[in-house]
Amino acid sequence: MLRLCTVLVLTMRASGDATSEAEAQALVKLTHLFKKDPGAAEQLVRAAKGSAPAPATSPPIPYEQLLASVKSTAASPPPPAASPPGAFTWAAAQQNMRRCMNGTTPDIRRDRYAYWRSTSALGNALNGWMHVFLYALASGRQLVAGDGLAVELLCGTHGAFLCGIPYRSRSWLKQQTARGVDAGWTASDHAVHTADLMWFKYSGVS
Repeated sequence: MLRLCTVLVLTMRASGDATSEAEAQALVKLTHLFKKDPGAAEQLVRAAKGSAPAPATSPPIPYEQLLASVKSTAASPPPPAASPPGAFTWAAAQQNMRRCMNGTTPDIRRDRYAYWRSTSALGNALNGWMHVFLYALASGRQLVAGDGLAVELLCGTHGAFLCGIPYRSRSWLKQQTARGVDAGWTASDHAVHTADLMWFKYSGVS
């Protein structure tokens, strides 16, 4: 906000005046330098103050020329941290489950989904999460975070965690063939199996 206000004020004052406009641009760039390396910025200001004042008709000293005389010693920002070895991925979890079960679980389908949804409180929603997680592993379906306040707060587009699975809204679900997860975990060719959790009922258990 401070940068925006500064630019607006300087632009209003510099409109129609090439010299003032150049000074305004130099001030904005100097602000960036102060944020990146205050020591280099102060050295630049001292160098500018020590130079002889130019006649009124002379063009201003280019900012780049002054900046070239000062070398910044600020360290470059570190690169983003790489994912640690062994970090969780849903694809790896599916492969590990199938290998652990000696290939007896259903084939992994990229076009079939287990949809986690909950209208219950946080504790119940987490219980439902563990259940649908296991169900998706056992059925070879892709785990998807769905609608419901607790689900959205945990794994939604602006949720608190990077859950490692995609988030799909209720409008996406309406476009799919779907049925609920039953207590027997019976198979079907519906595109989506929904794990519907309410405070008084969960379809995935008897």
